[in-house]
Amino acid sequence: MAVADSSAPAPLERLDDGVPHGLQELLPEGLRFGRWRVVSVLPVKLGAVPVVLESRHGERFQVDVLRRDRSARARRGLSETRGYSLFLVNRGQGDTPTQEDHGLAVLWLAALLRPREHAQASVALLTQRERTQRFPRGKFNALVTDVAPRRGPDEPSTQAEIDPHAEPAPEAPAAPAPPSQTI
Repeated sequence: MAVADSSAPAPLERLDDGVPHGLQELLPEGLRFGRWRVVSVLPVKLGAVPVVLESRHGERFQVDVLRRDRSARARRGLSETRGYSLFLVNRGQGDTPTQEDHGLAVLWLAALLRPREHAQASVALLTQRERTQRFPRGKFNALVTDVAPRRGPDEPSTQAEIDPHAEPAPEAPAAPAPPSQTI
């Protein structure tokens, strides 16, 4: 008769798409690290947490946080933490060269997560292998555009820029143009 091992961790229940999670608290919107800023940590999408980052030049890009796969033949993200594997979303299927600044941001993001991830319960995500098997034609990109409009460092992002399925916000009346100045 087999005895259950009480030291084994309980299996995590997978989160459905759109469910809020603890990574949103660990990486609050507006958080600056290195040369980058967290624009948004979206709810779970197709088994991963999309994190939208912005460079100091206003270029936006997406990092998907998935559960780390510890099997020997697993596809590894650009960086890993104890429980997560971070993948840059560049539509390259692993064959597109990574922009250096984006790759560095992924390394920094993982370094930022490592000491914090124990503070929250692990988010129940899919591994990269599970995600590709479950969603072979998944639309993983959460960005509408790769470059954000120029704005001040404290101005909020619009939801339409990070979620193409969001309801459009009503248009604000156009502000009058400022008078031109010659120096």
